[in-house]
Amino acid sequence: MSDGLQMTSGSRWRNFLLDYVAELRQREGHIFLVLASVIGALTGLAVVAFMVLTERMGMRLYPVGVAPWRRVLFPVVGSLGTGYLLYRYFPNARGSGVPQTKAA
Repeated sequence: MSDGLQMTSGSRWRNFLLDYVAELRQREGHIFLVLASVIGALTGLAVVAFMVLTERMGMRLYPVGVAPWRRVLFPVVGSLGTGYLLYRYFPNARGSGVPQTKAA
């Protein structure tokens, strides 16, 4: 007798899921609208977080009233460090992107 209950319960769940999927297919535009809104909101938050992070890093590197040579030192050291990394670990990373590609 319990087998009959499980069969009807299983078929009830299956029918419920099939009906739910059919309903979702009818509202596909609404689902995409909600997903696009969520993705847009998360992307906006990531942009704001990046801007806050870079501003705070700039305030730490270039505080008010510091010696002017410091404004030249950090970009030069950063450029030299990046150049070394490119030379040492990424020797084939040359060019500026799409204009530098060659047709095969």
